[in-house]
Amino acid sequence: MSSDLQPEIDLLRNWIVQNRPNVRSVADDEELIESRILDSFALLEFVFFVEEVFGREIVLDESVARNFRTLSSVCRHFKEGVSNVEREDA
Repeated sequence: MSSDLQPEIDLLRNWIVQNRPNVRSVADDEELIESRILDSFALLEFVFFVEEVFGREIVLDESVARNFRTLSSVCRHFKEGVSNVEREDA
């Protein structure tokens, strides 16, 4: 795990723990949907929170399931995506 992603991972983990009463902790690579940490309603709320954290709109399509598997995959996908956009603008 790259340490440059850790602040965002911790922010997302804290949101889950605060908003999902039955969840006490979430590992960086723990399956969020398969392990039922996030149900369908909580996933939508989580997507909106991720939009706020990374400052970009997320299109709700099959990429959500693919990119929202773990905290690590969420942060890798959206932080790298932000970096790629910044590089293209430079």
